[in-house]
Amino acid sequence: EQQNSEPGGEQQSDSQSEQQQNEQDEQESSEQQADKNEAEEETKEDENKEQEQQTQKEMNELDEEQQAAEQWLRRIPDDPSGLLRRKFKYQYQQQKQKSSTNEKYW
Repeated sequence: EQQNSEPGGEQQSDSQSEQQQNEQDEQESSEQQADKNEAEEETKEDENKEQEQQTQKEMNELDEEQQAAEQWLRRIPDDPSGLLRRKFKYQYQQQKQKSSTNEKYW
């Protein structure tokens, strides 16, 4: 059985264990970075889902408001013949007033 009795052998063994430790540290560090990246992606996905839900909620509210406005407009009487009748009556009265004021000046 040979032991590393050489002084250089001990240093080599120490540097190998240091190198292995460094490799393990790097591997752990990259695993931690991967975990961190994954957590960030999940957070972004959650934020996107929340934003989509908020947008959908706002769209539903707009739809409800639009429906309410349409219902309100449907309640307004739609009578084009009555509108024309009132317009002609108004114009006739305006014309009549003009002619009566013109007569006063003469």
